[in-house]
Amino acid sequence: MQVLSTDGVAEHERFELWRDLICGVFVQLDCEPVYTASGAPFSGRITARELGPIRVSEVVTSPQHVVRSPRQIARAREDDVLVSLQLTEACTIRQDGRAATITPGDFALYDSSRPYTLHMDQPFRQLVWQLPRTMLLDRAPALRDHTAVRVPGRSGVGAVVSTFLTSLAARLDELSPAEVTQLVGLVADLLASGLGSAAGAGVEPSSAARLHLERAKAHIDRRLDDPALDPAAIAAAVAISPRYLHRLFATEGTSVGRYVLARRLERCGAQLRDPALAHLTVTEIAFRAGFRDAGHFSRTFRRHFGMPPSEYRRGATATGRAAGRP
Repeated sequence: MQVLSTDGVAEHERFELWRDLICGVFVQLDCEPVYTASGAPFSGRITARELGPIRVSEVVTSPQHVVRSPRQIARAREDDVLVSLQLTEACTIRQDGRAATITPGDFALYDSSRPYTLHMDQPFRQLVWQLPRTMLLDRAPALRDHTAVRVPGRSGVGAVVSTFLTSLAARLDELSPAEVTQLVGLVADLLASGLGSAAGAGVEPSSAARLHLERAKAHIDRRLDDPALDPAAIAAAVAISPRYLHRLFATEGTSVGRYVLARRLERCGAQLRDPALAHLTVTEIAFRAGFRDAGHFSRTFRRHFGMPPSEYRRGATATGRAAGRP
């Protein structure tokens, strides 16, 4: 067992240490803290164990935004997939044009060979199962179709898999080498079953539907700055009906409006963290992301990030200075 923590480290050094810790345990990543109204100092702890070739890590930490970028992938040697099983609060995973928001009991897959992001707005706890990609490819050849897809952990196959993985993680230290060998394949089988159950759960599981959904999301990202962006305009751009568009987003447990709002808020958060955009006012950044009313933007931003946008920007600037960034 390996326990890594920011405890006992000066506050201004904690997040830089945390970056090093998660890169050492998982894969090469960038991350930024997400500031909340509580103003609590950042803290994080990883408890990592091995189940043969599978690494099982319990992560308990403050809110943050994590990015696996093309630059990191280009210089990486990892060839793993990761499955986050949420224990408290929520995590949004984005990869391959999809987004999965997982809450306690749910889990979702992401692949280290392609860019992805993880976003957590509150202090959280989750289990991360990291295994060689070939282990799942043998059982789920169309692995790319399963990334960033929420597997519900409260019913059906997802509940069986979630309960088993949570229980197993708590008892890894009790297992003999022979038992570990027996369980490795079972874990991969169960994960493949859980992922397969989620792929078949939506109202439109076909490859054509997935393509339409990805095209709709890509159009949304290109036109976020347009205040008139609405379901009718999005549907027209990808040549489908508004009703069908709503059904596609419903398969991911969200709506078109909530998805657009979340993407606008995430873009604003990223731009408020960017020192190169310090010359822009908060209102200018909001309007560049498609918001029409400064008051509405401020209220929704506060609900999403836990603090007003101006305070969020000050916190990001202070962290950058503490880390020695200009």
